[in-house]
Amino acid sequence: MEEPETYSDLTNDYKLKTREWYSPQSWEVSLSQLNQRLAEVGAPALSALVVSQTTNEPGPRFWASAPNVPAKHNNPLKSHFLWQEILKQVLIYPWPTELPTNDK
Repeated sequence: MEEPETYSDLTNDYKLKTREWYSPQSWEVSLSQLNQRLAEVGAPALSALVVSQTTNEPGPRFWASAPNVPAKHNNPLKSHFLWQEILKQVLIYPWPTELPTNDK
C-alpha cells in the first residue's frame, strides 16, 4: 500500500487508467460505499488513504462512513490520532490481489 493521496490525485490516477474524469469532490460517496463493503468482510477502511489537499486528512464524509470508521471526534488532535490508527490498520492489512467483498 502507498501513502495517502489527495482526492485530486485519485481523480488524475483514475483518468489515466480509465480515460474517465470525475470531480475530486465526487469521490466521497463512492469511498463511503467502499468502506461499508470492506467493513462487511472485516477489512479496514481503505479510503483512509485519500485526503483533502487543504487539510491533508480525510474529508468530512470519511468519518462514520461505515462500522469500521468512528465518528469524528470534537478534538482535532484526537480525530487525527483516530485517523492515524485506521491508516495503520490499512497499511498492515494483508490485502489480496482483489478487494474482498461479501460476495466472495
